[in-house]
Amino acid sequence: MKRDMNLIRQLFLETEGGDPKPDLSSFTEEQRAYHSALLIEARLVHREIILDGNGQPAGTVTLRLSWAGDEFLDAARNGAIWHKASGKGFVRM
Repeated sequence: MKRDMNLIRQLFLETEGGDPKPDLSSFTEEQRAYHSALLIEARLVHREIILDGNGQPAGTVTLRLSWAGDEFLDAARNGAIWHKASGKGFVRM
């Protein structure tokens, strides 16, 4: 599955818990689980990964953003920075 930076951004906003809640209805549960697992692997959020019978991410339980995740979300709110991050790939911290 290809990484979708817009979904990553929406998942961050959902984890932060502000209003209005992001609309994730255009993404499948599989896409959301996969991208949530990416955020965990990158240590940007504290979540637990729930695996299916094949060892693939089936879901996650959200705990909170990490320090690096908070920094990433702050950068994602800046249009110029977000454009660079989403156009050139993931920004390593």
